[in-house]
Amino acid sequence: MDQATHAIRIDAADEHFHPRSSHPHWNESAWFGVVLPERQTTVYVYFFHRPNMSLSAGGVKVWDPSGRSEYDCLGYDYNRHLAMPYDADMFDFTLDNGLSVKMLEPFGHFRIRHRGALHLDLEWRKLTEPYAFGQNQGLDGWTTESEGFTNGHYQQYGRMTGTVTVGGEVIVVDHPSIRDRSWGPRDAVAARRMELMWCCASERNYFSVLAVSANPPGADAVLAVDDAVAFGFYCRDAMGAFVTGGTCRVVERGHDLSARRAELHATDELGRKLDATGTNLNTLVWPVYDRTYQLCAGMEWTFDGVTAGGEDWSCMPTEQARALLRAGGR
Repeated sequence: MDQATHAIRIDAADEHFHPRSSHPHWNESAWFGVVLPERQTTVYVYFFHRPNMSLSAGGVKVWDPSGRSEYDCLGYDYNRHLAMPYDADMFDFTLDNGLSVKMLEPFGHFRIRHRGALHLDLEWRKLTEPYAFGQNQGLDGWTTESEGFTNGHYQQYGRMTGTVTVGGEVIVVDHPSIRDRSWGPRDAVAARRMELMWCCASERNYFSVLAVSANPPGADAVLAVDDAVAFGFYCRDAMGAFVTGGTCRVVERGHDLSARRAELHATDELGRKLDATGTNLNTLVWPVYDRTYQLCAGMEWTFDGVTAGGEDWSCMPTEQARALLRAGGR
């Protein structure tokens, strides 16, 4: 792929709800994720709002190698069908299930609380500037464009601090963390498999790259396939740049199709090479959106002489996953 940036400009207004079309599935979503490699544990806060349906969804998930689904992981309190508060904004709301989010500074500081099946008290403060992308190969089939309205996606790294209390245990969090924000109609009707590989060792060394299968689901071999990078960002020694091309490859998958070992080889706009290898720490199978099979695999990544926690998030159409799982995986 000769050009894979698709960069767009964003400002503080993008931290709020956007002007939207009448599409019922207009979606405003966000995600905060942190991987604790020393205890092989991942913490997710994920939520989305669909204002045209007066619908919100959101909550918290905590998992380690002891469980792989919402039914047996360390902690899970996520609701898919909640009334959107009448006064909600993207990062200023409290849901009926106990999740509350408050933006204290755009792109800078967020407070996250949850009171329910587990308790969460976290704050996220920025380590890096956000990097943003418009409609592109990585979003086609997952989001669609509406004439006269923008859609887009950005990511940013910060430091997550605070505590998560689950099963009577208090987990102290003080780690680099990713956050992700998207908006636009979301149908996931014609999607191909995607792999999002990310890792943040510090504010000086990090990457996030999304790759998409070149083949439709019926012709996608899934394992040991070089998937072309659709977009990404790379920072080495505090010098950041957009990724312009490369490949991601999952070289070993578990029986549930989750990444066990993965490789990333990419080039940025400065001509630098990013070579990263990852090994699995944990996996949560989590179908956050209908018609998708999503595997959130915590990974330990090694790149540029550093090793740190991150992820390989695999997402594929449900029917593709069903066929592979019934055939015994790959």
